[in-house]
Amino acid sequence: MSFRFRRSIKIAPGIRLNVGKNGLTGLTIGTRGFSFTLGKEGTYANVGLPGTGLSYRSKLGAGWSAVSRPDPIPQEETEFSLTLEKDGTVSYWDTAEKPLTPTQIERVQKENRPSIEAWLHEQAQAYNAASAALLNLHHTTPCSR
Repeated sequence: MSFRFRRSIKIAPGIRLNVGKNGLTGLTIGTRGFSFTLGKEGTYANVGLPGTGLSYRSKLGAGWSAVSRPDPIPQEETEFSLTLEKDGTVSYWDTAEKPLTPTQIERVQKENRPSIEAWLHEQAQAYNAASAALLNLHHTTPCSR
């Protein structure tokens, strides 16, 4: 069970502003028995019989949250290459060997996560193999007596 908060504020005759726990939830235009509600969940027509508790509500269209968002711009596919720096950071480059912007890096990471993780795993294995050879160097070095 959760708490709910709803408040309706009369702005003018026939116009009410609806407020909930998350802020402005809608605008209602009309009188008792017949009204339209415009909100982020959609536009609704409301019909009811005052005093009976009987009502009917029908969705007419999308809400302001869907309407206010522009259609996403199609993203072009970014070709990239990776470089593992000596300090362990990864550098992202485009085909012209220019560094990618932070926005491009974020998109590349999101779209290519499995392949980037596989590449990092390969780089770590190569580093570990080289480190192991250095660590065991004393085994192959002749003893000076």
